[in-house]
Amino acid sequence: MAHPHAIDGLWPSFRVFDLVIPTYYLIISFTFCVCLLWLIRRAQARQLEARIAIDTAIVIMISGFLGARIFHVIFEDLAYYQQNPIDILKFWNGGFVFFGGAFAAFICGVLFLKTQKQNVGDWLNLFAPISALGYALGRVACFVTGCCFGDVCELIPDYEFRHPTQLYAVVIELISLFILLKIENRPSLLSKKLTQIPGYLFCIWALLHSLGRIFMEFLRADPRGPMLWGLSISTWLSCLVLISLSIYYKSKASA
Repeated sequence: MAHPHAIDGLWPSFRVFDLVIPTYYLIISFTFCVCLLWLIRRAQARQLEARIAIDTAIVIMISGFLGARIFHVIFEDLAYYQQNPIDILKFWNGGFVFFGGAFAAFICGVLFLKTQKQNVGDWLNLFAPISALGYALGRVACFVTGCCFGDVCELIPDYEFRHPTQLYAVVIELISLFILLKIENRPSLLSKKLTQIPGYLFCIWALLHSLGRIFMEFLRADPRGPMLWGLSISTWLSCLVLISLSIYYKSKASA
């Protein structure tokens, strides 16, 4: 069953004998495995416990999944799910919101690390480039499935096609990944005051991601729930992240 928030993708599913496998979930599963392996290697290279890295990844995966689904139900299609509540459980038909999953994963991940008496800032920096890679690969899944599609592009006369917003997001996030790794390897590129802020690398990722997301949101055409003053919920949340980062930076810089 195709989800109403998607159009015909390049390869939404494939069949293995009598089993139909959604390409989206296959790519997402591959993404999680790749990111988990990279997480373990990064943790070991920084003398952080691999066990805690794995446990944190599991907390992030579960809370992120639930947060992304709940956010979709409440903010994108509440009227539909009120009439069809059983469909809330049919996650295989699609319907996830990145920011809902990101916020839930961030809160639960931080709380878990605090229960383990860990330096949260170190772990946030550890996760920063992994977050960028995970998001980029996740948008590849969106592209092949057909969700999160763009508006019609009219730049070329007599030739109609949609903005590949998913691929725009992939490129933006890979550029962010390059920037993060460059800064991580050469922290002298930033001021000493900035690098002393707990989780500074993660903050840079959140900044770059939010700016890229605002750009992508203006080109998207898929249903994303109610608009507020002409802007999508994700656009407003991106602005909220930028404001929060500014407040966090000022509070730490003046401390």
